[in-house]
Amino acid sequence: NYDGYFYAVSCDGNLLWRFKTGGKISGGAWVTDERVFFGSHDNYFYALERKTGKELWRYKTGDVITSYPLLVENRLLFGSQDGIVHCLDSDGRVLWKFKTDGAMPNYVPYEVYKNLIFAGSFDGNIYAIDYKTGKEEWRFRTGGAMTGSAVVDEGRIYMGAWTGYIYCLDADGKDVWRFKTGDRIGDQRPLVDGEFVYFGSNDKYFYCLNKNTGEFV
Repeated sequence: NYDGYFYAVSCDGNLLWRFKTGGKISGGAWVTDERVFFGSHDNYFYALERKTGKELWRYKTGDVITSYPLLVENRLLFGSQDGIVHCLDSDGRVLWKFKTDGAMPNYVPYEVYKNLIFAGSFDGNIYAIDYKTGKEEWRFRTGGAMTGSAVVDEGRIYMGAWTGYIYCLDADGKDVWRFKTGDRIGDQRPLVDGEFVYFGSNDKYFYCLNKNTGEFV
C-alpha cells in the first residue's frame, strides 16, 4: 500500500500480518510457498517469510522500486528507477546487473523467451537480455520512454511505448510492424489471443489489431 506497509490478509478479510517499509509500495509481489518478494520506494527490495511476515533480507538499489519482480530458476529479476535490471538469487546475493541510461520500471513481470527477457527503459530502448548471464543480445530504439513489459507470441515481441506506438518485433529485434495511437502506451503489456493483439492507450481508446500485420480491427 502507499502507506508503506505490505499486508497479508486472509480470504475472509482478516489481517494476518503487516510489514512496514520506509516508503510507499506501488509495485507487485512475487509469492512462493515460503517467501514474498517485493520492492519499495525506500529503494529496498525485500524478502519476507510468507507465514509470519518476518524479514529475511533486504537489498538496496540506487533509487525507487516500482516494479513487479519475476522469479525464474532461483533468479529474481526486477527493474529500478536507478536504470538497472537487477538479478539476485532467492537469498539476496547479486548475480548480475544490467545498466541502461534511463529508469527501468516494469509494472508486470518480465516474460522469458529462449533465455531472454525484454525490458523497456526511459532511455527509449527495448533491451533483450539473457536472464542467466545479464548479457545484452540486442536493443531496439523507439525514442520514447518504456514503462510496460513485452509479451511474446510465436517468436514475436509486442510492446507499447510513450511514443504512442505499439511495436511488433521479431526474435532478432527487427521491426515487423508498428501502429500509432493518439497518446502514450505504457504501464501494462498487450494481450495476444488467437489472431489478435489487444491493448489500451492514454488516448482513452482500447484497440484490437491483427497480430501478424498490425492492421486495425
